[in-house]
Amino acid sequence: MRMGPMDTTMTVDPRVRILARLRREPEFAMAMVGEAIELITEGYAEEARSVLRTLANAVGFEELARVTGTHAKTLHRQLSPAGNPTMNAVALILHALMTQLSPKPVRMTVRFEEAEAA
Repeated sequence: MRMGPMDTTMTVDPRVRILARLRREPEFAMAMVGEAIELITEGYAEEARSVLRTLANAVGFEELARVTGTHAKTLHRQLSPAGNPTMNAVALILHALMTQLSPKPVRMTVRFEEAEAA
């Protein structure tokens, strides 16, 4: 079976697609920032770091380092699966990501809802 030009789109790494979408769709990027914050508040630190790492890759670790005033290697370590960034570092990273990923100023509001009993 011969593959036509349209058949090659399935061979693109999904991570490449996500990074491209994060760069071109600020709403999607902000939703990912919100997801990271929600994961943090629910106690899923490893998953939150993974989302933050994906966002950092979309911005670029060098650019994120410039904006946060932190070395790129430090950011890589903090957002690695074994990383353990301080709350101050997470706050800096979140603020920098929001300013870099959104073309207009962002103010995020967190609302807590009472969970229903299972």
